[in-house]
Amino acid sequence: MACRIVICDDYDAYRFTLHAILETDARFEVVGEAANGLEAIQRCAELQPDVVVLDIAMPEMDGLTALPTIREQCPDARIVMHSAFAERAVAENAASLGADGYLEKGSDLERIIATIADACAGTLTPIPEGLQ
Repeated sequence: MACRIVICDDYDAYRFTLHAILETDARFEVVGEAANGLEAIQRCAELQPDVVVLDIAMPEMDGLTALPTIREQCPDARIVMHSAFAERAVAENAASLGADGYLEKGSDLERIIATIADACAGTLTPIPEGLQ
């Protein structure tokens, strides 16, 4: 059975692209999307995904603010925070709030897919190497 994913990002083109890429891989099924933290909470509560890809910087409510509620509503989901910021302090903060992993948006496609696959498998590292 495919790993069920919700993509949460305010940038439409990024959501569309990530959705399209993941849907070409039989391991993944994108079951929902959200454009802000409030929508992310609603979609995750409704859909109970296996993995949530959650942007940090979003309007209305950012991902770090939404994270504890999503974690509470979806205790079995693995949450991958993603951000344009490759900073260890941000990743550590996300981990302290309940994130299972951290992904830099500028990562190459192979790394993005591998990180999401690791999240699906439950083998994700909370703070990736190379962050400063």
